[in-house]
Amino acid sequence: MLWWTWYIFVPDEPESPKNLRVKEVWTNFITISWDAPEKDGGSPITGYIIEKRDALRPMWLKAGTVEAGQTTFKVQGFVGTSFCWNILRKIRSPSLH
Repeated sequence: MLWWTWYIFVPDEPESPKNLRVKEVWTNFITISWDAPEKDGGSPITGYIIEKRDALRPMWLKAGTVEAGQTTFKVQGFVGTSFCWNILRKIRSPSLH
């Protein structure tokens, strides 16, 4: 009788970006920044997706993307009174070999 052993790597959930803050505010743009997560959960972070939402509306809109090493984003043509911001991390999907 033969026995087979299979090892499956299941990465942990990566931490979210932290300490989101507004760095600069001008009449036509703002710059936001954040701290990268300390733990990637075993799947390298490949970038970030920046979303914005008018404080009076329920829908999030994509404001842009940045590469993994960058933790600031300049929002051009910024018009409005009150916005909410969300930073999502992009990860490389684990592959099975």
